[in-house]
Amino acid sequence: MISIFRKIRQKLLTENKVSKYLMYAVGEIVLVVIGILIALSINNWNEWRKDRVLEKEMLSGLILNLESNVSLLDGRVKYFERGQNSGKIILNVIDHRLPNQDTLGGHFSQAMRGYGGADGISYIAYEDLKNNGFGLITNKALKDEILRLFETTYRTLISFDATFVQHNAYHKEVIGKLFYYDKPNSLKPFDFDEIFKSYDFYSSLTDLHVNYGWMKEETINGLSETRRVLQLITEEKNKSD
Repeated sequence: MISIFRKIRQKLLTENKVSKYLMYAVGEIVLVVIGILIALSINNWNEWRKDRVLEKEMLSGLILNLESNVSLLDGRVKYFERGQNSGKIILNVIDHRLPNQDTLGGHFSQAMRGYGGADGISYIAYEDLKNNGFGLITNKALKDEILRLFETTYRTLISFDATFVQHNAYHKEVIGKLFYYDKPNSLKPFDFDEIFKSYDFYSSLTDLHVNYGWMKEETINGLSETRRVLQLITEEKNKSD
């Protein structure tokens, strides 16, 4: 093809047809430019198609990631509920000087377990998305929701939990002076009457009871946000299926 164009140019020059030669040269340039633009368009389309395939993979990964977080956060809500309920039972026993019962062992254990676990929130797919670039997500509103969930909601939950974890050592110290494990997940007082006299134990118990309730509400909010964003991601992925 190039040799054909060269022969045409040479013929026009030898025949001294300068005007025709110039018109032909311009036309040739236009054809070259059009060819380049077509090649660029094809390349851009191929890159766009690859990005959409990768975007779909990222969305699928995020769905699995958030399903895992839903399970973890739901478990934490139940953990706080059990701890709060057991704390209420033990506080009632102390406040009303009720007698000891075998069932109290589980409640002593559940009420005094302490904090921790929020750092189990998974960031695997989110980190993968960061490495590949947030620009892969074409839906800007969805991208903002994903960023807010991982960078604000989750970071806040993890930060709160980490702050409370620092108190665990104190709670364990209080427990160690008054209780022993008679079986897994069951604390038995060395001397039941001593729990009525221990201001440290009562303070520790009320502290955990209040914070369990507060953390439960924060976790419920995080769980609700996770489910909402999960639904948005699922809907976005289904558009391309």
